[in-house]
Amino acid sequence: MIDPSVLAPAPRLKSVKPASRAAHVQKRAATTGVAAATVQAPGVVQVEYLNGSAMGWFVNTKPLPKGATLALSVIHDNGSEIDCDPLTITEDLGAGQSYLLPKVSSFGDLWSSGVVTYVVYVTINGQESQAAADFAVGGARNYADLQQVVPLITSASQSLSGSNDMMLAIKGTFASEPPHVALDDFVVPASAISVSAREIAVNLSKVPGLDLTTMWDYALTVGQGGWSDTTVYRYTPGAPGSFNPAP
Repeated sequence: MIDPSVLAPAPRLKSVKPASRAAHVQKRAATTGVAAATVQAPGVVQVEYLNGSAMGWFVNTKPLPKGATLALSVIHDNGSEIDCDPLTITEDLGAGQSYLLPKVSSFGDLWSSGVVTYVVYVTINGQESQAAADFAVGGARNYADLQQVVPLITSASQSLSGSNDMMLAIKGTFASEPPHVALDDFVVPASAISVSAREIAVNLSKVPGLDLTTMWDYALTVGQGGWSDTTVYRYTPGAPGSFNPAP
């Protein structure tokens, strides 16, 4: 069943990796009701799917002006969907706000298998954009399916640069457009990102507010072309004084 609560600001919770599933499911490009590639919203969708239930967040990676609206749909690849009441922003908001999306506590009550998409439509001055994330219920993608998934994170690793900045290498498949990158609700500024087809490099020492002195598990998310992909990234600090702290 789905919790009917609307989008609402909420404290961050920590994501965990979803369990693997054995069955085969359809490609992202076949998802009904959501554009395969569209204008990227000023934010990303982070989804935790575990043991048949899902919880998600929308994190705005750019400021949202007063009067902007956020509208959530939960869509199955058979074309059925659940639409939630839109939320209107009542004041100008800076980047890095985390909005809790309505939770689905049992997909068995709705759809026993298939691809499920959480999509947040953001409308600013009449212009609509999207941030969407999909996942497999009762199934898993194979190699052929993954050729349709962009952005796709396959791994993340950290290292020190020659100037002692803490660097994060995100491996996978990415578009050429500038990505939106968030660790939980810490937004990576564009000046700290470089992108190629197979890697996004992030300078963690330039992410405002990020604590580089403690180990933490982050929901690492990349958004491009209206879609988001999230993995769990465990940051491990270096020895004190060996790296440049974040501002």
